[in-house]
Amino acid sequence: YSTEGWLEKNKDPLNENVTRLLGNSSEPFVAQLYADYADNDNGSDATLGGGSGGGRSRVATTLKRGAFRTVGQRHKDQLNMLMAQLHSTQPHFVRCILPNSEKRAGKIDTPLVLDQLRCNGVLEGIRITRQGFPNRVAFPEFRQRYEILAPNTIPRQVFVDSKQAASLLLEAFKMDKAKYRLGHTKVFFRAGVLAELEEIRDVELSKIITQFQAVARGALSRSRFRRRIEQARAIRVIQRNARVYNELSEWPWWKLYRTVKPLLHVTRVDEEMRKKESRIVELETKVRTEEEERRRLETGRHDLERAKSDMEALLISERSAALDQEEILKRTQEREVELSERLRDHETKLEDLEEQCVELGRAKAALEHRLATVSQQMESEVGAMRDLATQHEQKHEALSSASAEAAEYRVALERIEADHSSALERIGELETFLAQSRDIEAQAAQELLHMQDELAQKDGELATRSSAEMELTTRSKQTAAAVARLEADLTEA
Repeated sequence: YSTEGWLEKNKDPLNENVTRLLGNSSEPFVAQLYADYADNDNGSDATLGGGSGGGRSRVATTLKRGAFRTVGQRHKDQLNMLMAQLHSTQPHFVRCILPNSEKRAGKIDTPLVLDQLRCNGVLEGIRITRQGFPNRVAFPEFRQRYEILAPNTIPRQVFVDSKQAASLLLEAFKMDKAKYRLGHTKVFFRAGVLAELEEIRDVELSKIITQFQAVARGALSRSRFRRRIEQARAIRVIQRNARVYNELSEWPWWKLYRTVKPLLHVTRVDEEMRKKESRIVELETKVRTEEEERRRLETGRHDLERAKSDMEALLISERSAALDQEEILKRTQEREVELSERLRDHETKLEDLEEQCVELGRAKAALEHRLATVSQQMESEVGAMRDLATQHEQKHEALSSASAEAAEYRVALERIEADHSSALERIGELETFLAQSRDIEAQAAQELLHMQDELAQKDGELATRSSAEMELTTRSKQTAAAVARLEADLTEA
């Protein structure tokens, strides 16, 4: 789709009356499209005096109207809502596979299904997934879920962090190391490994539940057996008493006792009443005592419950603090490794810089030696030029004094002129050599200045790196001292 100029075409604001009319439409679909612009005037009173939900909707509607929303803005809001909803969900993709080309139920065409899976990329995705580690579980969750498979592996007396506990459990499982990897916060498994662990865990849980059920059934059976024994004993006691009663029912003295006993009971009614009243008083006192004891126990129970809740909160906070300390320790260790690596890198760079400084010092000494040699040559050439100039002046004076004797000394004059021309050529050569020497001296001076700048830059880099290394370890302080001594040596050189 081409979206060029889409916002420009849809910047026209919507008419409030039209949107309100469409929002109050009797057609459900149209009313849903313009639900944001529906007229809420009838519910404004309830909003002002009622619940918070209505207040929020009224404020939202007011804000949307006050913002003078365009179609583009409305579309942008809808896209933001859609993206927020997508980010808050876990997507699952469904592949539709045609089982056969005849549209018949219960028939699967294997080659057709394989071709569809291959064309859809499902087989390739499965292959890629099996080559990697698609399943991952956090260390605390892994320990909590699979510790049942090796209950005595992790010691209970000391604290063991989650990563070490997961490593101990995996070693106890005797699992191939190619099937899993330990990350910083999670353990990664290849495809199918986690399913095998789940099956083993289900088997162990079924064994534990079966054993628990067996113990429970045994306890219930023993209880029923004891109850049956008590019932049998009670039945035998009742039968024995019934036989004794039947035997005594025909005994005359028993008949006399049964006749006299009710008469004896009438004479003891007052005594029985006094006993019962005293018994009632005792029972009331006992009830009041038990009531007070019950209230005291209830108060103690509430206190214990509060203490228990406090201890649980303290335990949770301690666990979170332990996890935080574990994370801090891990980060500190990682930081220590990183700083050690950086220290080794700085030491290597410092050694390289020291070697470069030594080489630069050697080059500087060679250039200084060369410059001294060139200066000596220049001084010797200048002295020769001065001698030649003195000789030229002397010869010129001799020539002026001998002008009268020109005829006699013509031969001598020609020889002198020849010497003068050769001297001039020598002077020209010396001037050329002097110019070349000056060029060489200027070039050497430029190279010396360039090398001095490079030495200054290297000195600055050494100072910066030495100051950085001073903050790391004591080793970096020693390195900074060595760099300072090297700078002093370079300054003296």
